[in-house]
Amino acid sequence: MLKFYYTLLIAILVSFQLKDSNAQTPIIYAEDINFPTISIGGSCGWLPPISETLTIYNYGNDSLEVTKFTFMDSIDFSLTSYEKEIPDVTFPFTVQPMDSINITVFINPYSFCNSNGVGKLKIENNSPQNKYVINLYALVLELEENSQSPSSFSLGQNYPNPFNPSTEINYHLPPNTLGKLTIFNIEGKIVNNFNLIESIGKLTWNGTNEFGKEVSNGVYFYKLETGNFSQTKKMIFLK
Repeated sequence: MLKFYYTLLIAILVSFQLKDSNAQTPIIYAEDINFPTISIGGSCGWLPPISETLTIYNYGNDSLEVTKFTFMDSIDFSLTSYEKEIPDVTFPFTVQPMDSINITVFINPYSFCNSNGVGKLKIENNSPQNKYVINLYALVLELEENSQSPSSFSLGQNYPNPFNPSTEINYHLPPNTLGKLTIFNIEGKIVNNFNLIESIGKLTWNGTNEFGKEVSNGVYFYKLETGNFSQTKKMIFLK
């Protein structure tokens, strides 16, 4: 909030300058990013990437040109040491006067389980604040083993593993509980997902995506989710 008022003050000062000089100046503004909190059951292993939208505003009367993003070190951890991506963004890009642009930012949370993640993102641009910095916050909470009843929730290791052409995954849910099993590739993209109804069940995956097309060789992850339980395991598909 303080950053907003600070940016607003700059905008007011610049506006007075513009009236006097008729200068053309872009004014950048972006809020800190708070990624969703993730709670996981059991050991803290691989987790699919989480995302949040970054909105960059231009409150000036000239085009804002963004030339570079830099993930900076922080007190608690360095985002630069973890896998992250900003997809479908080509630098430089332009934000027109009194307009904004949305960018989806992904980070992989598995490397900072049980820690408050505080990182920084530097946005280099052509405004008076040419090295604009925002904070990135992320928190992953690992649930204690006894915080969920082991007899109520469980996700088995797939068998066979590695597998070809299919593998079986055993799971256990409490009565009257709906679950979902999602399969991700190594990049965190969803390959297939299944709704689970039976309390004690076995799911067979034949190595295909949601369109029925066979996936490529490699490492995949499957995640069991209910309203208050989540667990992820790894499997390998070999043709």
